[in-house]
Amino acid sequence: MSFEYFVAVHQQNWPTAAALQSMAERKYPVVLGQAPTQALVAIPHAGSLPVRFENREIELEASLVQLSPTKFYAYTIDQPPDARITTPELGTFEITQLHPDDVWKGSDINADLAEIGAKGVHFGNGDYVLTLSFHSAHDEVRAGFYVMAALIKCFGGYGFELQTSTHGTKAFADDLVATARDEKNWK
Repeated sequence: MSFEYFVAVHQQNWPTAAALQSMAERKYPVVLGQAPTQALVAIPHAGSLPVRFENREIELEASLVQLSPTKFYAYTIDQPPDARITTPELGTFEITQLHPDDVWKGSDINADLAEIGAKGVHFGNGDYVLTLSFHSAHDEVRAGFYVMAALIKCFGGYGFELQTSTHGTKAFADDLVATARDEKNWK
């Protein structure tokens, strides 16, 4: 099982890696693997953000996009594949055919945020979205939660997770930190 968390930050607030490093070091037990002084505009290793958490090297599965008319924070298939109900009483289905002409369609961040109940939030061209994908490694989730909390609290980010429709700013970041710190969550 996997899940994704997102943090959107307006372009004028997007930090350099060194600034993010400084905030993370002061508040949380995570250190970025690299801290260049230029803006963090790409994930330094293909799909991986290296961090040091509790004296261990960890690779966070990550992507970073700067929104534009041709770059979206997420993508969906424009047309769903054919499906056939195999057990109607359970509501399960089986995909029987993917269409060769299906295309990936960019997801509108503002529409997705509105759908999960975010109000008064808007992101546009030039703004950044960091996506962290988690699987089952507890240390990755904990370290990622600290990085996201730093982006939210120190740089005005807006965090969200679409599967559970959770989202927000300071309170959302506080929940991430509380979850990461609570040892009973990770046993």
